[in-house]
Amino acid sequence: RRVHGQDGPFSKTFGGSFLYHMKPNLVLLGFVVGLDYTNPYLNPYDEFQRWKHHPAVLQHIEGGKCVSYGARCLNEGGYNAIPKLTFPGGALIGCGPGFLNSVKVKGSHTAMKSGMLAAEAVVAALKDSESVASGGAIDLAAKSVEPASYGESIRNSWVWKELKVVRNVHGS
Repeated sequence: RRVHGQDGPFSKTFGGSFLYHMKPNLVLLGFVVGLDYTNPYLNPYDEFQRWKHHPAVLQHIEGGKCVSYGARCLNEGGYNAIPKLTFPGGALIGCGPGFLNSVKVKGSHTAMKSGMLAAEAVVAALKDSESVASGGAIDLAAKSVEPASYGESIRNSWVWKELKVVRNVHGS
């Protein structure tokens, strides 16, 4: 069973939640609070605790015990905030450039696809450069290579299309 929530329990703060059941008898909880909240007294941890005590959530976790926990920041800038993705010697991939679909609160799939597309661009750039010797060793003295085709690959992928659809749901 899966339960998703959008903007609750907040009234003026972007956020959401999820509750997933997993076999054999586990429940995974997630709670998202947009860091652009205007209330200086809002405490995301306290809001998470309050949400867990809501009857709709409590019925799934009452009597259970926490077996693990974690936290992270979500880069939810999205489509309108994606920067230039390449530079000499590297590329922005994964969650860093803001490939999170903030409506679904999902980004692992877009992060993995960006890594795959970046790897293809790196291989293409290295094949076309003199920084890789004929034996495959990298020449550290050679000029850095920019995987320039990566940006275009992202723009032509389903990642770009998915982020474009939800681009104005929450302002960056």
